[in-house]
Amino acid sequence: MITKIIYPIGRKMVNCPHQCKDVINNPRKGIVPRGIILEAIDDYGNPTVGTSTSISNAALGVIVVGLNPGESGTKERYHYRHYFKHHGRNYQSVTNWHKKSINTYKYHSRLRKLIQQLNRTNILWTEIAKCENRNKKNNPCVETLHFCSGIYLKNEIDGLLSLSNHNNKWLILGIGRDAWKALAFLYPREAVIGIPHPTGSWGYYSKLFSHNGQLLRKHFNSITAAITTKHAIWLE
Repeated sequence: MITKIIYPIGRKMVNCPHQCKDVINNPRKGIVPRGIILEAIDDYGNPTVGTSTSISNAALGVIVVGLNPGESGTKERYHYRHYFKHHGRNYQSVTNWHKKSINTYKYHSRLRKLIQQLNRTNILWTEIAKCENRNKKNNPCVETLHFCSGIYLKNEIDGLLSLSNHNNKWLILGIGRDAWKALAFLYPREAVIGIPHPTGSWGYYSKLFSHNGQLLRKHFNSITAAITTKHAIWLE
């Protein structure tokens, strides 16, 4: 059920024809819309790309939402160019890259540790805007964020929340203040948890945890309260 909601959106995303302001969509160079990755964490803490068999419809999940993807590297761009040349432009190119790099990025590994402590095993990694910045110094403009989220993100979140039956099966996690504020505006009646970026240069994310890597009790309690009363909170 979960894959039937998310995978069609992913297929649409990777073939997105739009050239939005402040971001790059250039498949010829291997720079493509990215995100929308389902993932499951097993009993040993190992992540796998989510499939109809690995994703449990009964398990608790987290929708992890960043502002937009970071700058793609040389290997990643080569992967997409090579894949499109031999297999066409399809969503499997995105899931295959995630399989290759599943333990590579600190962004994912650091956030998984938090998610595991919340006793949630299903993850949707996604973004408000699906394309990387055209200029490193500038984030996507409001127009681009609004347009892109209306096509993709809102359908992703609405689809997963429709499965929850008001049992809080899916928690929304906004990464960075800008993403969190946008999500809190879009979903005023849902629990939207905002946290500092896990690879941010100021190190605020690490301050959410004790010296032995456990989420501080006050933050765990704040998240629990937000889930119960369905409101937005920022942790720091």
